[in-house]
Amino acid sequence: MTNNLDTRIIRLANSSANPTEVELASNSADMEDEVLCKLKLSYDYLRNGKLKSCFLYCSLYPEDYPIKIEELIDVWIGEGFLNEVCDRLEGRDVVECLKNACLLESCVIEEYGLVEHGVKMHDVIRELAIWVASSGLGEINVKDSIQEQQDLHKWEFAERISLTGSKAVSKLTGAPKCRNLLTLLLRGSEIRTLSDEFFQYMPRLKVLSMPQHLEIDNLPASISSLSGLHYLNLAKTSFSSNATLKPGTFDSLVSLKTLDLYFSNLRNWEKKGGPSLDELERLENLKSLGLTIESDVALKKLVTTVKLQMCTKKLMVEIERGISSISLSPSSPLSPTSVSLANMAGLKILHLRQCSGLRELRIPSTSSVCAEDKVTLCTSLEVLHIQLVAQLDIVCDMLQQSSCFVNLKHVRIMGCHELKDVSWLIYAQNLEILDMGYQNILEEIISYRFPGVTDCDITFRRLQTMKLYELGNLQRICNHNVKFPVLKHITVMYCPKLKKLPFDPRTLRKIEGQKEWWESLVWEDETAKSILTPFFVISKG
Repeated sequence: MTNNLDTRIIRLANSSANPTEVELASNSADMEDEVLCKLKLSYDYLRNGKLKSCFLYCSLYPEDYPIKIEELIDVWIGEGFLNEVCDRLEGRDVVECLKNACLLESCVIEEYGLVEHGVKMHDVIRELAIWVASSGLGEINVKDSIQEQQDLHKWEFAERISLTGSKAVSKLTGAPKCRNLLTLLLRGSEIRTLSDEFFQYMPRLKVLSMPQHLEIDNLPASISSLSGLHYLNLAKTSFSSNATLKPGTFDSLVSLKTLDLYFSNLRNWEKKGGPSLDELERLENLKSLGLTIESDVALKKLVTTVKLQMCTKKLMVEIERGISSISLSPSSPLSPTSVSLANMAGLKILHLRQCSGLRELRIPSTSSVCAEDKVTLCTSLEVLHIQLVAQLDIVCDMLQQSSCFVNLKHVRIMGCHELKDVSWLIYAQNLEILDMGYQNILEEIISYRFPGVTDCDITFRRLQTMKLYELGNLQRICNHNVKFPVLKHITVMYCPKLKKLPFDPRTLRKIEGQKEWWESLVWEDETAKSILTPFFVISKG
């Protein structure tokens, strides 16, 4: 037990909102145990064993380590803590219960420009969780991180092992006999090398998250022995530059519920010498899939395979040629180089990156394809990230408000030099974050010429953050009938032609930009300038 419970006051509120206040006046071992016994009341008040198991599981992560909520739910499902029916909704309820009990804290995680909601565990609360588990009072077995390669023998009887946050080990070799191991968390470690046979003797393993930076050419062959694996996280995992997936890689992983290959360089689907998406279609238990696609053949197969349409949650498309148009409408493609994503009804994150042949992203032309009783990509999508698609134009012919993009929360568009505006965002009125950057000819964000913009007031009732970078031709954000009632933070960098801010000054709490830009702004009301001046921050970028 580490001795970090020195003099401090901790307030805990249990799930029934009865606060427990403990004043710590000593760092002695006896005092630690006494304090932990009192803090344990918040654990005891959790209403069932499921909540307790989920809480103790979080101690596998380092103190104050940001954990993505959706990933946490996935590993809880993988472990079997949550029921199969409505398990994601149940998982979010568990997270809220643990936050209400002050056993987890909310945090925001920014990675590759995208923002996700997360949680973290305070160091004192983690001490509590480890104390409960090591005292035999809980249902989770927690083992410390190994410090050296020769410590692998300590894994023999462990049920759950985490190297998350460990910098002590850079390679794992051999084939440790871990007959009881259920969870192995390697993400967030410094591991670069894994031996081909490393997973050979882990017959009960259910949850496996891999390191992000591996200097090997392929997944270790012994992964194929993990027939009981429920959760495999390879998202944002980079292998060596020659890395490829081999045919049959996932055939034996028959119990997989979650497979995440989003933003991974294991992406040679439907290519010569590579695997077929048929392998994933045959995984009967697969419920959640993250993919990276780099061939037109693979993309066309993905969007016409019903099972994969429904279970794909995250998709990164990085295709150099063969696709000129992507439509979000269910209408049939107009040409062999067109594809429709409309039936990807489970998709939450869509990332289009360096698609040099892509010329058009087509938004549905009528509100009928976004009817409230029909779930399509438009209604399910939460994050749209378009990056370095230089010749892309976003075509939208809508003439009236609709329920399209009702769940779209974050839009990030970078390096799309043909865009003149993104007025279609008026159909994403639950948008929370907007990032725009590195567009040469973009003149407006919301154009007053776009149908529907001048007809009535448009309110982005949840937009809190707007970031604008290197938009050399940007002259306006919008006209005055577009409202941003909760906007708190705006960043403007290298947008020399933008001279006005059409925002209510009462909501803004941070304006970040260059001093020269701020001093060049034109104000219709000097009162607004005086209100906002204290919130202006000179950018360091």
